[in-house]
Amino acid sequence: MAFGVAVAGFLPFNFPRARIFLGDVGSGTLGYALAALGSIAAPELGWRSAVVLLLPLSAFLVDASLTLAGRMLAGERWWQPHTSHVYQSWVKTGRSHAFVTSGYVAFSLAAIIIAFSIGEASPWLASGGTVLWFAGAVLGWLQLHRRLSSGKRTEEEA
Repeated sequence: MAFGVAVAGFLPFNFPRARIFLGDVGSGTLGYALAALGSIAAPELGWRSAVVLLLPLSAFLVDASLTLAGRMLAGERWWQPHTSHVYQSWVKTGRSHAFVTSGYVAFSLAAIIIAFSIGEASPWLASGGTVLWFAGAVLGWLQLHRRLSSGKRTEEEA
């Protein structure tokens, strides 16, 4: 509960326009805190069904993982500051931070709904649903990244 309140405290200062910069240290701390919460909740669900706890974080897990993997494959210094995440590239096309944030919120809300829907299902269904969601997220990320890299606007933006 305290974690949610602390995070919600940033909202008035960062939406619709960001005025407080969380940075890598702050976002890393949030990520570790969410991982700790997931580790605490996992035994309640059983380890096979606990994989659904990753669904609400999928937008960030996919974007961070694929962006950093791409930087490594390109021979870039992946640990150096950069602006090559999809959300950053999306804003560079002229879309507002509010628009991009709303897209991430909608994606995450869909993931939360799916997590609640399959969380009590059999471990095989929970695992399979999670794998399918992540596969779709990776394909969506690849398509969006390709369009943003080529300077084209996405269909939703048109």
